[in-house]
Amino acid sequence: MKLLIRQIALMNFFKKEPFKIFSMIYLLLDTITNRAGTERAVINLANNLHANGHRVSLVSVCTKEGEPSFQVEKGIEVHHLGIRLYGNALARKTVYLKAYRRIKALCKKREPLLLIGTNIFINTILSQISNRGRIFTIGCEHISYDIARPITKYIRGFLYSGLDAVVALTKRDQQSFKAILRGRSKVYAIPNQVSFTTVQRNATDQKQMLAIGRLTYQKGFEFMIEDASRVLRERPDWKLIIVGDGEDEPMLRKEIASRDMESQIEIHPSTPEIRKYYESSAIYLMTSRFEGLPMVLLEAEAYALPIISYDCPTGPRELIENGRNGFLVPMEAHEDFADKLRLLMDDETLRKKMGRESELMVKSYSPANIYECWKKLFVEIGYMN
Repeated sequence: MKLLIRQIALMNFFKKEPFKIFSMIYLLLDTITNRAGTERAVINLANNLHANGHRVSLVSVCTKEGEPSFQVEKGIEVHHLGIRLYGNALARKTVYLKAYRRIKALCKKREPLLLIGTNIFINTILSQISNRGRIFTIGCEHISYDIARPITKYIRGFLYSGLDAVVALTKRDQQSFKAILRGRSKVYAIPNQVSFTTVQRNATDQKQMLAIGRLTYQKGFEFMIEDASRVLRERPDWKLIIVGDGEDEPMLRKEIASRDMESQIEIHPSTPEIRKYYESSAIYLMTSRFEGLPMVLLEAEAYALPIISYDCPTGPRELIENGRNGFLVPMEAHEDFADKLRLLMDDETLRKKMGRESELMVKSYSPANIYECWKKLFVEIGYMN
């Protein structure tokens, strides 16, 4: 009887998905020390895979050392490759070969294994490493397909066919990748997961608006300052807090000063204690020129915040249902944006109603739901049984 029990136990053990236990998943990103949306999304995915039994390593391609920008769960390895990605054309070719060799070296340690890239530079390298049945490769894109230069789109179409799968953040980008790959590689749409699963609900009576992001051209904060200034002058008890760092900070501070809005528009440095800003805000704002699937919008929804955002090509429209949990405003429609601000600022009942809808909509982006999407992908490419 004991022998039979042991045999049954052994059979059940091997019925489990073996790669979850024995093989390594390498998640490769540019710079693990950056405090931005892509880094948060990749670290969230690593933590999620680890929580579901996978062995996971994070590989920071461009750093030699440094602590991750967001919390990495105990048991996840962190590697630094120390590759510098900049220079002239000849230098970039040398860099590419060096990065290829160092990433390829990871593959000698454990097989079978899975490599997941998170930008075009890493993804093109992985497309040359893929060895179906032994080394599985997935290329993820964290920025809108449409903003890429023609040469970048050509490279994707030519080289991404060497990947086992391509993952876009939105269905629109998924269709774009399907069109250029024409069946030569599987293409999936898997959104980012929400960062916060337990939150302290925000107080809708607080008169604070919030925006979070890198202070760069992409985020269009100069538009936000222009639009918010129109309304804040009329409502001196309200303020806008922008949280982030970046090269546009001097220009943005000058813009605030030129409008004499220093008392109502503040720029705060990036911080790991970002929750306190969500907790103390009543409305979330976004004026980006382009996005992938913004982590900050998922986080704002988790905190039951109504959102006003420019309707850039991808991202906001996947997370905001116009008139339900917020408002989508045409790009650079400054007076329209200001009108939506007035509407929400002056109507606490509407803020609460839209906030509740945000909270409901974000549930589909839970870690459990997003893991099921990844698990389905792993099975379909043959990485998991």
